[in-house]
Amino acid sequence: MKVALHAGGDPTSGGRPFLARALESWQDLTPARLLIPATMGLLWGLGNTLGWWIGHGVDNVARSAAHFVYEAALPMTLLLLGLPLAERTARDRANAGPPSARPYAVAALVAAIGGEALFVLTAPLFGLDRCGCDTDRWPQGARIANMLPDGLLICGFLAAGYYFRRRSAQRATALRLTQLEGAQLARQTLESKLQTMQARVEPEFLFDTLVEIERLYESDVPRANRILDQLIVYLRAALPQLHEATSTMGKELELAQAYLAILRMRHGERLAFDVAAPAEARCVPFAPMLILPLIDHAVAAGPSAGAKRCSIDVVASLIAGRLRLVVCSEGTQRVPDQDSVLVDTLRTRLTALYGAAARFDVRRESKVTIATLEVSLEGADGPHR
Repeated sequence: MKVALHAGGDPTSGGRPFLARALESWQDLTPARLLIPATMGLLWGLGNTLGWWIGHGVDNVARSAAHFVYEAALPMTLLLLGLPLAERTARDRANAGPPSARPYAVAALVAAIGGEALFVLTAPLFGLDRCGCDTDRWPQGARIANMLPDGLLICGFLAAGYYFRRRSAQRATALRLTQLEGAQLARQTLESKLQTMQARVEPEFLFDTLVEIERLYESDVPRANRILDQLIVYLRAALPQLHEATSTMGKELELAQAYLAILRMRHGERLAFDVAAPAEARCVPFAPMLILPLIDHAVAAGPSAGAKRCSIDVVASLIAGRLRLVVCSEGTQRVPDQDSVLVDTLRTRLTALYGAAARFDVRRESKVTIATLEVSLEGADGPHR
């Protein structure tokens, strides 16, 4: 049946394709969709009865009510069957632009005119051709002329309501798509910033380390070999993650530890560090390139002038359903503050990755800078990037 429908193209090109299209559209009918036309038909019929009763009087209220309700029910029934077909037609043409009002107008006209014609033909069969009021003395044409404008008005009003609802739904869908595209673009921008951050951290670090190794091979071969071994450890941790969208706290801490080990060999005993986390914290999913830029900013330049040594402690833990990462640095040349570009970039990434589930704070206590990053476990388990 669906094959015949598509092959038929225009629903007016043949009876069977049009019927197939109508049957498919009626499958979407629900009790809620039936309620509005049924209620309108009942109110319309009872309203006509009340109007004639108050304005002109009726001989039999029950007969008048049955007459007018039946007369209103027929166009409402046709409208009930026509609107799903109009909506399906509008939905099929939605890709071409805003929904056309024509299918809804056709449904309203057919319902109003066809409903009145059905009433004229079928009312005598149920003894409802007479209403027990003044219209019984009117010619048939005058009765139709009295009822048809009301039918056109009410059917048109209902069809317009469905049309504007369809147009509103289409606009809402278009808005959601626009917002989704905007979110995707923002995420791509963040990923580009991540790649820029990664490109800024790693090449400079690798270049400086290789230069240091080359220099040491002329004066201290054992130390050069140790730095080279640590560089290999770092690359083994870093290279598998270059194209990965997700990571874990354990992997990021391993990368940070390998990075700091190389820096300590380059700066000697003046740089001390400690990386600690329980096993359960290391297993938690965590976005890549959040720890390393913070460490690089603080310690890559080495101890600050006048400081005998600098230290950095990286501690991850699970506290009250949240993953907490604390980076404490002391005696370093560069200290991230609340308004730095690095802090703004990390906050933007955290918001995009975890939303309200993440918190990032940097504070200064005496000579120690403490950066605290927290993510709820529900947010950490969610998709990243």
